[in-house]
Amino acid sequence: MVEPLNGATKKRPGSVLRKVLSTAGVIFGNLGIYIFVIAWMITVFLGYLGYQQYYHLKGDFVSPSDILYDTLQLFTLKGGDLDWSSGYVLALDVARWSALIVFFWAMALILSRAFLGPLRRLRLWLCSDHVIVCGMGRIGSRFAKALSEDYQVVVVEKDQGNMVDDDLKGANVILVHGNATEDRVLRRAGIGRSRYLITALGDDSANAEIAVQARMLVKGRSRDPLTCFVHVLDSDLCEVLRVNEFNAGSPSMRLEFYNIIENSARIILNEFPAFQEADVLPLPSVRILIIGLDDVGQALVLRAAKRWWPRYQSMNQRLSIIIVDAEVKDVLESICSRYPSLGSACSFEPIAMDVRKLKVAKDEELNWLNSKPPSCIYICAPNDSDGLSLAFMLRKRLGNEGAPIVVCMNEDSRPAALLGEEGRNAGLSNVHTFGFWDRTCTKALIQNGSREIMGQAIHEEYCLEQQAMGTITEASKKSWDDLSEELRESNRDQADHIIVKAKAIGCKVDALRDWGSDPYSFTPYEVHKLSRMEHDRWCQEKTKKGWRYGKVRDDAIKVHDDLRPWKELSADAKYKDIATVKKIPGTLARVDLRLVRKDMAQSVAKALLIDKTRRAKQQSDGDLDVSSTWRVMPDSVRSRYLDEANAIIECIGEINCDLSGRGSVEEEIEALTAAESERATSKFRDLMGEREEVGLAGDASRWPGILSRGDMAIYRFEDARNLVESDRDAMMMAFSATELDEPFIPRSRWPLPRN
Repeated sequence: MVEPLNGATKKRPGSVLRKVLSTAGVIFGNLGIYIFVIAWMITVFLGYLGYQQYYHLKGDFVSPSDILYDTLQLFTLKGGDLDWSSGYVLALDVARWSALIVFFWAMALILSRAFLGPLRRLRLWLCSDHVIVCGMGRIGSRFAKALSEDYQVVVVEKDQGNMVDDDLKGANVILVHGNATEDRVLRRAGIGRSRYLITALGDDSANAEIAVQARMLVKGRSRDPLTCFVHVLDSDLCEVLRVNEFNAGSPSMRLEFYNIIENSARIILNEFPAFQEADVLPLPSVRILIIGLDDVGQALVLRAAKRWWPRYQSMNQRLSIIIVDAEVKDVLESICSRYPSLGSACSFEPIAMDVRKLKVAKDEELNWLNSKPPSCIYICAPNDSDGLSLAFMLRKRLGNEGAPIVVCMNEDSRPAALLGEEGRNAGLSNVHTFGFWDRTCTKALIQNGSREIMGQAIHEEYCLEQQAMGTITEASKKSWDDLSEELRESNRDQADHIIVKAKAIGCKVDALRDWGSDPYSFTPYEVHKLSRMEHDRWCQEKTKKGWRYGKVRDDAIKVHDDLRPWKELSADAKYKDIATVKKIPGTLARVDLRLVRKDMAQSVAKALLIDKTRRAKQQSDGDLDVSSTWRVMPDSVRSRYLDEANAIIECIGEINCDLSGRGSVEEEIEALTAAESERATSKFRDLMGEREEVGLAGDASRWPGILSRGDMAIYRFEDARNLVESDRDAMMMAFSATELDEPFIPRSRWPLPRN
């Protein structure tokens, strides 16, 4: 749940009291003992001098030890009874008032130490919808600082010596000492009431462990799901984990894996674009120069090419990229092998040269720069000084009217300011610096999460669809940031439900690396099935939030005319869900994901294994994971399961049925008819042949139950065709008559797409 970060943050109950308590804790907790000691010493010095003058004016002889004793008596508040008739002593008067201040100061320090723990626990108890940041290193401290502007932040840090920076000490940051991988520490940080969890440790395994603990702690959570951002240093591992998590899904927690390098490339191209991403009009040749193929440089190449891809598809225009690096050929070959479409969208001009030698290169070595100047230059040098030197050199060589130059640096330092406003005043214009850590570790992480981007895409498509149909609603007139939190969360829930829909048609989500590959194409029946599932999901969501059916929609009192069973909807209302489902492949592509069909034979084989294991253990209920058993199983045994699975699939087709994922829809049959069972069993025995043991599932009447173990179901072609035909008017808005009239071909028998 993300509220607009560029606007005012909504005040929540308890926030005022929490800020008062927080401020009190900061005041009493941050007073330095050194300042207190200095104040005490000054008071003693002034008191001693003052008493010397005081007794001298009165004509009394007092020993130094008595003077010191009287001075120390000031701190017991016994210095108020003084006789100034012999003369006023300024030093003594100042000392007695200073002693009064030091006395109450000491009381405050004692009380703060005594009550700081309970005060902190009270502040944590009052926290709700807050952000938990695990780790106060370079990444975590910056995220905490950025997010504290809009949210209450709780920082979990294991090292007690790693204190919160001074600029983080304030009303919106609470420090909890402890190991974030331990469930008791996460509970103390208020994980059950939090809105976001960000892991920012330097160890990928520790970050993953925190996510595992958090998932268990929020399981069964009734409030909106916790969104957990897990930092993964390796970009390839980050991609794998992101895909696996999306396929797993969890109603209580949204798990987002992020890589700081990928984030930096996205932000650099957003702030300093070489071309406009949304614009697909013809352009003069665009030529990008990237100096340095470190992790950021590689990410820039990949991100720029992906943004260019729509232009390549529409106009067959390639993006020209010059790359300077000592190992450019090997690195470029590795990237292109992982992303096949990269070579199609871009034409590369590799320059094998050490980045540090570029600034002293001779003119003849820079012919590639002088012959055709680049449109934009990105410098990813080994260190900040080399990057700045290269920027100065290129700016002077290309002139102030040349291509903009962007220097990626660790920090925005004082020398970098020379390339900013001061540099422009000195004649070095159009040069920009990008402080990697400060510009990457921002609240944009929350705004650029996969579910957030998909939610925005769903809303944008909805707006376009409503405009095309001429039925403009209040929601369709608003941008994402202007939507209510309820509607934004509804779009995120719809994004979460994509994996449920994918499983219901025997699909899964995979990484999209080949941008030129054909997107998944739904059959009319699949669209119809998923549309009904989407409507049921939407009805449950609305009902849960207090909406009810009414003939006339009225958002003010939560009444909606579409809040009724699918069969009672108009064709236009049904088309809303149909259009939403058809756009799922495009929505996934926005976050580099795609739909692919599962190996149905393997899924059936695993269902057979689950059934056999469950019967052997005499276990009828509960989850049973056989993935590890399947992986270590001997090839001969696995082959037997697959043979039977393929035979079952063929037999199901023989009785005019097909396999699909379970979607809890009406056409999924719980049992075959006697005739269907007899026919399928006979066919199965013929296919399996004479064996000592006639299969693991020789009786077809058991197949629906066995397949349900693997979240699969059987449906009849006739039932599916009748359902689609019953909504022909709505389906004709998304398909042609020819597509609707095509005969059913079992999806389970289609060849699997190549990866």
